[in-house]
Amino acid sequence: MPDDSYQRELLRNLRSLRRLEGEPEQAKFVGRRRLIEQLGSGSIKTAFQRFMALADEFGAEPGSDIHAYFFTIGHGVGGSNLDDRLRRYAETYHVVEKTALRRSDRGVLALSHVIRDRAVLERPEVMFWLTQDGPMVGFTATFFAVTGSSFHEPTLYVNGEAQDLPDLEWSMWDEDTSQLKARRHFEFDLRDSPIHEDRLVNFHIWWHTELLANFELRATVADPRLMPALRVDHVNRVSVELYWHHEDDRCPAAELAPSAYRFEE
Repeated sequence: MPDDSYQRELLRNLRSLRRLEGEPEQAKFVGRRRLIEQLGSGSIKTAFQRFMALADEFGAEPGSDIHAYFFTIGHGVGGSNLDDRLRRYAETYHVVEKTALRRSDRGVLALSHVIRDRAVLERPEVMFWLTQDGPMVGFTATFFAVTGSSFHEPTLYVNGEAQDLPDLEWSMWDEDTSQLKARRHFEFDLRDSPIHEDRLVNFHIWWHTELLANFELRATVADPRLMPALRVDHVNRVSVELYWHHEDDRCPAAELAPSAYRFEE
């Protein structure tokens, strides 16, 4: 893991929790930007819940370094300050206080690795695939999410109009990472498109997720005068658009080049 400023701030956030009085609380996460960003995508409530879940998953074994860290922030033991908790740890596990602090320090580093790795592995993703075949545009959105994560049903808008579509059917995609997959496919005829400046069609996805999603666009257009684009409008909203990119003012939809390949579900 690179020793960059981002990582150093995450370590400072984790260490600073050891100086506080009592048990860990949601309110104590205020101002700890990297923890909130990495674990909660900006939500203090989500960050705290996921942080405490890490205590159960990685800090449950007595004597482990991550257990020592959670002990020294007061999890399950309270305490008025770090020195108090180091003394109690030393008494509980029959070590000197310096050993308690060394274990806690190693736990800080180990937990920071877990947090950064989890942020990558657990982040939901959306893969967009846009194809053009003559006047027809195919749009596919493939959603990936980890089992047990919190998210709403995605909503699709085409040129500003919400589409009345059935709920997604999720299936297991990767058992090793407990990742689920679902797909939404839509066909659009450019001959029916109301022209908005150079934009021919806009596919807009609203997907509220617990963590910020990653978005990726792949496109195959047969006509070189067309240009696909991906635009993130907001935290949970993204648009995939197709533009007419030519000196002619209007796109002759009926005359667009056909494709030798067309995406099939």
